Amino acid sequence: MVGKQFGWLRYGMQLEAKSIEFYSRCLEAADSSYLRSLFSFLRDEERAHSEILAKILNESSQSNSENIAESIEFLKSLGPPPLFTDADLEEMKSIDTSLAGRLNKAIELENKGITLYTKAMDEEKDPGVKRLLAVLVDKEIQHKHVILAAGAKLI
Repeated sequence: MVGKQFGWLRYGMQLEAKSIEFYSRCLEAADSSYLRSLFSFLRDEERAHSEILAKILNESSQSNSENIAESIEFLKSLGPPPLFTDADLEEMKSIDTSLAGRLNKAIELENKGITLYTKAMDEEKDPGVKRLLAVLVDKEIQHKHVILAAGAKLI
């Protein structure tokens, strides 16, 4: 990998770390089972992304398609975002007024991930890394849809 690729990897790891920290704080403040499930899911997904990026960075000098394929399979094994019942969403309507702000911040973080990984994918030459980036973009889009769906029903 060349230096430019190291840059997006490091930036991606920083973005994922900020997302982990943000979702962890939201989890601590959550006072409903829905919020705890939502923010726990998002935090754990971002941790998985961070681990994958760290693995690529650490193995970049000897990166091979087998390692990348393994990383892609790991991300796919996380499955789709969890679905929550209407009762869970109703429970959230009664919580504090900062929920809209937290959901907006969550969407902002996911959008940054989508933008970063899309740009990196456009510039990436290695087909295996391109596939991994496509999976990361898809995961971030899934997260955004979960957050938007929750916001649409709650706000």
